[in-house]
Amino acid sequence: MSATLKPAGLDISKDIISTNYGKDPGDPQWKDDPGIQAYFAFMDKYYPEGDKLDTVNTYGYSTAELLVKVLQQCGDNLTRQNIMKQAANLKTAACRCPAWSPIPRRPTTASTSRCR
Repeated sequence: MSATLKPAGLDISKDIISTNYGKDPGDPQWKDDPGIQAYFAFMDKYYPEGDKLDTVNTYGYSTAELLVKVLQQCGDNLTRQNIMKQAANLKTAACRCPAWSPIPRRPTTASTSRCR
């Protein structure tokens, strides 16, 4: 909400239907969630002036945490092939990302598009 509706004006943001695929850090149902708590601790330490309720911040934090998880699963084999393999086989049990909870996927045999 703070990344979109607040700048547009909460007073004119009425009767809007929206969706979010992740945990809203401002929603009281997540106050005891380990991922949200880790995110708040990170923000307190590294970006205390940042808006903790801004979902752009939770997205950035979660993306970085997922990258760390993928690289940890790679071990010392940091080839493109292994990075893509590990990204397609995330072990979500240890991932505390606040912005989303990845769904475990089966490896695919489809070719992966390459960034050029």
